[in-house]
Amino acid sequence: IANLIKVWFREMPTKLLTGIDPKRIQDCKNQEDALKIVSTLKEPSQSILLWLLDALAIVSQYQYINKMSPQNLAIVMAPNLFSADHLSPME
Repeated sequence: IANLIKVWFREMPTKLLTGIDPKRIQDCKNQEDALKIVSTLKEPSQSILLWLLDALAIVSQYQYINKMSPQNLAIVMAPNLFSADHLSPME
């Protein structure tokens, strides 16, 4: 099911975080910053992102079993949420 969710986000015609400056996401340092970013999304993108974050939080609760820490989940999911074609791979 995890791969199905990842593929669904990857195949969206418009990436979920389109319209948000990737630099703003990179500069996000705390929950308050993240909430400001989420609040800028229009529906249904905002609800979809909140659903995804809830699902990822549940998965990370079992990281001692599934090895999916928040960092690992970010590595797997982030490329499917926004287009970073214009970013340097070293960033």
